[in-house]
Amino acid sequence: VALGSALNPVSAPDGNGGAIILWSRSQIYGQRISSSGNKLWGSFGTVVGLSQDPTYLSSRINPVAISDDSGGTIIAYGEYNSGRIIAVSKVKPDGFIVWDKLICFSSTGTRKNPSICSDGEGGAIITWEDTRNGSTNSDIYAQRISASGTEMWASNGIILCDAVKNQTVPKIAPDGMGGAFITWSDNRASESRIYAQSINSLGIAQWGPTGMLICAAGNDPAANPRIAATSKGEAIITWTHGASGTWDVYAQKVNLDTTLWSTNGVSVCNEIRT
Repeated sequence: VALGSALNPVSAPDGNGGAIILWSRSQIYGQRISSSGNKLWGSFGTVVGLSQDPTYLSSRINPVAISDDSGGTIIAYGEYNSGRIIAVSKVKPDGFIVWDKLICFSSTGTRKNPSICSDGEGGAIITWEDTRNGSTNSDIYAQRISASGTEMWASNGIILCDAVKNQTVPKIAPDGMGGAFITWSDNRASESRIYAQSINSLGIAQWGPTGMLICAAGNDPAANPRIAATSKGEAIITWTHGASGTWDVYAQKVNLDTTLWSTNGVSVCNEIRT
């Protein structure tokens, strides 16, 4: 193995029966594995993400990736020490970097926990949490980047939710029309709740400046949301819910207008521990 720790592995399909596997080791590394299990990008993989803070030297961390629908991948990642950047790279099927660039940098605050989905046109939409508006006021931002590496929305991203207190750990899924659904954990109220936002291909938020409430069930906290596209214009959000002193799993389906299942979601698992 190569020297140094390999951390935070993630993967994306290569469109040919194999996968592209990514991890962090000061820079972002990748390896393509064929459908038969052969390594295609050398013995130890290859560097696929090396953008950095323009002032501080640090390690790149937490890669997330999607297929570019052409055998390669688009990768988003953050930075460890100062946490001031979100960067994105595009890699060809042979591991060659097509472009690698910062899509968000500010000397104010930090940005972390990127999540990525396809824009349906060979590019990507990336979301992240950002404290540029105050260290105790983490908000949700996003940027769309084209297949050629052009930033499609406002410089340093557009804001998806600027509610009071902290909105954290966003997750994203495509809406099938060039936009996306984004969900996150939100503590604007006394307990953590689940919110979501719909954004169109132009970067215009559809559910108001602070998103749509997905779960607010009494004094029971809700956290750790995940989201998956189900069909054009629809997605399912799932989360953990601290009901009755235990953590259960709930889900809610959304379309471009509203929630589709029961208020505060439907139970997926509420098994009693014995």
